[in-house]
Amino acid sequence: MDLFQKLTILNCITSSLTLIFVLVAILPHVKQGAVVVRDAMLWVLLIGAIGTLAWMGAQRVIELENRGGGVQAFGTTDPAPSDTRGGSWSDRYYAGSH
Repeated sequence: MDLFQKLTILNCITSSLTLIFVLVAILPHVKQGAVVVRDAMLWVLLIGAIGTLAWMGAQRVIELENRGGGVQAFGTTDPAPSDTRGGSWSDRYYAGSH
């Protein structure tokens, strides 16, 4: 092994140690950065979930209005609309009233 190879190995070892020392020194800052990223992702997911639920609710209201059932206010004396579908596809044991 010649001098160049020995110096290359020594350089690799000292560079690796320096990298480890620097990472240990900046670890608290890295943790804070990770916390900021995590919190931002959680806020985006929360807003996305609430927005999705609101969109699904709006689509349901539009579907009811287009079907002719409408959205009834509380306290009305009209009878509840009957289920005219004849059964539920999600529950195969539910027969419904025909």
